[in-house]
Amino acid sequence: MMTKGDIKKMLNPETIALIGATEKEGSIGRTLLENLYYWSKERKIFPVNPNRKTVLGLDCYPDILSVPKHVDLCVIATPAPTVPEVVEACGKAAGAGMRLSAIILLGLGGVDGSHAHAKDSARVVNAIDPPFLAALTLMLGPYERVYEEEIMGGGFRVIDRMQSLQELRWFVEDLALSDCKFGTEHASNYLPIRGMKLPGDKERILALIDEALKGASRGKLRPEWARGL
Repeated sequence: MMTKGDIKKMLNPETIALIGATEKEGSIGRTLLENLYYWSKERKIFPVNPNRKTVLGLDCYPDILSVPKHVDLCVIATPAPTVPEVVEACGKAAGAGMRLSAIILLGLGGVDGSHAHAKDSARVVNAIDPPFLAALTLMLGPYERVYEEEIMGGGFRVIDRMQSLQELRWFVEDLALSDCKFGTEHASNYLPIRGMKLPGDKERILALIDEALKGASRGKLRPEWARGL
């Protein structure tokens, strides 16, 4: 059973494993690692990559089971072809007694890749079938233009509020989980959703998102200035 303490550790973890950590310039694996390290210096970061001994000066581990400490949060940033291996590793971790939870990050695909990112994320989450699932939204603040033009390039554009809600809708509509607590209460999200269970509350969640997309719940949306607080 997922407790309040487990949820707190997921949203404010002391130890983080990054599957797919790499030193390749412009890659999601490197960008996430640099951000995790810069913004989470009080936390312990464990890069995971079977092809590396170290990543950016940090010891790197071949798989999640090789990490020497209990992991509060595992971030997956690997190419699509490796996803089956990651799902299998999650199954082994659950078999070893680890409590599996999942957090998906809306917006990683940008505007053009939003639909594909939502559908791919739902497929992976369904395969893992975690007891707790949360959604966050990509926030770059003053670095948005740098991320779009210098890091991602190729016409990449960060999703806006309505596009974020639509991506969340695409994601939730494909979820097929057995028994999962779901929430979007993290401050990065525009629409806070709390205390929901999947699959039972799926239609209620979709209805809340649809109301927001139609503008019927404008007063319930988090204003831009309050995101991240």
